[in-house]
Amino acid sequence: MGCCDQRRQAAALPAGDAAPRVGATSRADASADRKARVRYVGRGPVAVRGAVTARSYRFDDAHAIQLIDLRDLPSIVRTGLFHRV
Repeated sequence: MGCCDQRRQAAALPAGDAAPRVGATSRADASADRKARVRYVGRGPVAVRGAVTARSYRFDDAHAIQLIDLRDLPSIVRTGLFHRV
């Protein structure tokens, strides 16, 4: 009896919609897990480009601590202008 009920529930979902999975995380949650917090220790404003994502990150005194993509962390820290916090 349970399997028939499951088919009926699945048929009731609009096309393209899937029932939420228990324990599933959203893309925003997964994205937050792939971020690293860095502190700019240089002087004056600077813009750096992530080696993996090619994203541009802009830092200055007012925005010295920011989240960056974890894949860009090694190349950005290697500049000597940033420390992971």
